[in-house]
Amino acid sequence: MGNSIGPPIALPGGRITHELSRSVITIEQRDRQMIHLLAQRLTAEYPIAYQIGAARVGYSYIVQIGSYLFESPASWYRSHGWDLSPGYVGLRELDFDRRVDARCLFCHADRPEFTGAEGHRFSGRQLAAIGCDRCHGPGDDHARHPSARNIVNPAKLGPAARNSICEQCHLEGETRVLNPGKSWLDFRPGELFEQVAATYLGSQHGAAAHAVSQSEQLARSKCQPASGARLWCATCHNPHKQKTDPAEVRQACVSCHPTLSKSAHQDNPTECVSCHMPKIEIPGMHHAFTDHRIRIVRDAAFYPD
Repeated sequence: MGNSIGPPIALPGGRITHELSRSVITIEQRDRQMIHLLAQRLTAEYPIAYQIGAARVGYSYIVQIGSYLFESPASWYRSHGWDLSPGYVGLRELDFDRRVDARCLFCHADRPEFTGAEGHRFSGRQLAAIGCDRCHGPGDDHARHPSARNIVNPAKLGPAARNSICEQCHLEGETRVLNPGKSWLDFRPGELFEQVAATYLGSQHGAAAHAVSQSEQLARSKCQPASGARLWCATCHNPHKQKTDPAEVRQACVSCHPTLSKSAHQDNPTECVSCHMPKIEIPGMHHAFTDHRIRIVRDAAFYPD
């Protein structure tokens, strides 16, 4: 999360052709500045203001035009290199016209400031990566007088408030709508996210997979309700580590499943994720995301793809 947004790092240039419109996007480095150029009937050229992402999947990019931010149609993927940004592949025409507003940046930047009735106009305040307060609440008092009483420990909250901390960014749904009179910056750890915004989910059967649907998938598993709400994101993920150790995940699994079926585990596997949390390919993302429904092969009918 500390690398969620920042100035663009230097990468080798590239060239992308959009098949539907025959537009060509060129990525160049000039005087330590990344430039994205789009050539079709007209030519658009913009310096990159920010990159989004920590490079585990790749980077997307933002340009600033006046008081507005827009997503570049070019993204860099770790496993592929340069290609179209998510959401641009099926468009008939390309342009720098996908506006980035407060809702978009809520999960990628630390308290981004926007103005206007719908939070579209960028204040110009430099965007910073996600900080500690996103999960632990305001920390000024804690920094002055460190104490467990003046900071939020998510693990000690009730299940709904605890899960809300993760769901603020890891429950995308089909759409999210602010409650009347609320802004994205109103959420505070320890509260329920539903007090700020409503998240609308698709039907459980046949719903399309999203890149950010881990909380929704985990709630659909058999394990979470069977655990009495003890199973949550931090059971397997240490938010202060960049990567999750499969051995630690296995320890969480065997805490509830100490005895494994010998017929299904003849090879005595050392980890559980490969079989029970397989990867999901999402078109256009050049990345496979972990399925958090904790599936069993024979339950495939219960967990439709």
